[in-house]
Amino acid sequence: MIGTELLSIIAASTMAALSVASLFYAGWRIMQRGQASERLGTYLGDHADYDGNSLVSTDHELAERINRTINRQGFAEQIGHDLAQANLPLTVPEYLLLRTAIPALLAILTL
Repeated sequence: MIGTELLSIIAASTMAALSVASLFYAGWRIMQRGQASERLGTYLGDHADYDGNSLVSTDHELAERINRTINRQGFAEQIGHDLAQANLPLTVPEYLLLRTAIPALLAILTL
């Protein structure tokens, strides 16, 4: 009985830590990137470099790989268009990260 309770506490703590880390990472990425119009140009047809910087880091490469993977999905173009119409300073991957991290965090907090 005690082992099961301990396992539940460890699992909930791990999920909470991952959710909080995801939120901080999303916020950091939002603050690091350029203006919304420059970033959203990637999804709406402008293929210019979003801020002129040539960042070569594993973090940037991973983010670009995730961006390319998400952009190949059919729903990404519509989400990018909706974000541009709403004038939200988010990219599609950032939006999807927030859409999954916030409910997960709230679910863990309610436990």
